[in-house]
Amino acid sequence: MSTHAGITAEVAAEAISLCATLTEDERGMLGLVAKGYTSREIRQFICRSTKTVEKHRCAILEKLNVESSIEAAVIAAKAGLV
Repeated sequence: MSTHAGITAEVAAEAISLCATLTEDERGMLGLVAKGYTSREIRQFICRSTKTVEKHRCAILEKLNVESSIEAAVIAAKAGLV
């Protein structure tokens, strides 16, 4: 069974399941990361320090079990966050 952009329902479900482990703030930030915003730009959006943004970014990578923001962005896209 296919969903939009050729992503299977199973792949989308797995991505959604992974994203469910994130806090609401982390999911929002992941959406911004997936759209290509830098930590400095995200800091301005959410009115937090760059250090806090980096802390959230590291937590996101750890929870999603990935090593890069690009990999996290792919999961966000598959989960429909962007």
